[in-house]
Amino acid sequence: MFVMTNPTNKEKVREALLRELLAGKWETNFFADYRVLIDDLYENEEKARASFFFPTGFFKDKDIVKELCKNCLLEKIDDITEWLFKPSRFLRFKFTFDYDVGFSISSADAEKTPSKTVTLVLRREKKDEKSTKFGFYISLFGVV
Repeated sequence: MFVMTNPTNKEKVREALLRELLAGKWETNFFADYRVLIDDLYENEEKARASFFFPTGFFKDKDIVKELCKNCLLEKIDDITEWLFKPSRFLRFKFTFDYDVGFSISSADAEKTPSKTVTLVLRREKKDEKSTKFGFYISLFGVV
């Protein structure tokens, strides 16, 4: 696991995060394969309507999910860096775009509503969990 306990290393942590996000396979260090994979983030309408939880949402296009997620992480890199030096377990962001990224469904029978909003949740690892490079992983990225 990447060492992030010394506050004098904040800039080094930020640089390491940035380097990783700009690398070709950034998702391998922000998603742990047994928790969430990029392909699992994309939900189609049928899968969204079958959800036990509402409201739920799905992305318009599977091809935008990975790039959209990376751009959200890049936009909040300073906040993520600060969070890594604090004790809180979760970090949640909400992003609203100028264009529709997907659809929201309020119940299995309701019509879908275009959505410009996504949520991103980061979660620290527990001591007994498989270690990722930075000690946290993306636990949710979805349309709301």
